Amino acid sequence: MGRPPGRRRIWKLWDEDGVGPTVVFEISSRGTWVEDFGNKKALCERLGVDEYFVIDPEREYLDPPVQGWRAVEGRFEPIEHDAEAALASDVLGVRVGLSESHITVRDSATGDELIRPDDEARARARAQAEADAERVRANQSAATAILTVLEARGFAVSDEIRAHVAREHDPATLRVLLERAATCAAASELLGVD
Repeated sequence: MGRPPGRRRIWKLWDEDGVGPTVVFEISSRGTWVEDFGNKKALCERLGVDEYFVIDPEREYLDPPVQGWRAVEGRFEPIEHDAEAALASDVLGVRVGLSESHITVRDSATGDELIRPDDEARARARAQAEADAERVRANQSAATAILTVLEARGFAVSDEIRAHVAREHDPATLRVLLERAATCAAASELLGVD
């Protein structure tokens, strides 16, 4: 888009070698929504911005809460909302909308929501926590099965055996213990003690 990538809180033409932005997003609030629709929109049009979007994430000032304009022959024309009340950015190849909880940005071609790095990290952490919890449940189920098999075979199960089985977290070891529980002649054989 003519400028090196990077984060900018605001665009300063004098820091960007006089090159204006191609797309502008304004997040409106009580104190800014009138300015966003007036002077800022007019300024962006004069600077040759290709697309200009105004978003009211609180749904308090704008109806609809996501609005946009595209430059056509140097003049801003409104961008039509799609069936999901989102707006297409032809420049970025995305659709911009508003869910109940956040601004959504979806790939125009696939419809996939683009994920911010912090969202991705949270999703990975959540998936890891779910996998860990599932492993714990599986291990607990295996431990319960071992003790149930021993008791069903009429063996008295000592506290030492119960504690050992409860501490075991390796699935392969738990499978071996379950096989031993099904075939041993005494509960003490479970731990390799005769």
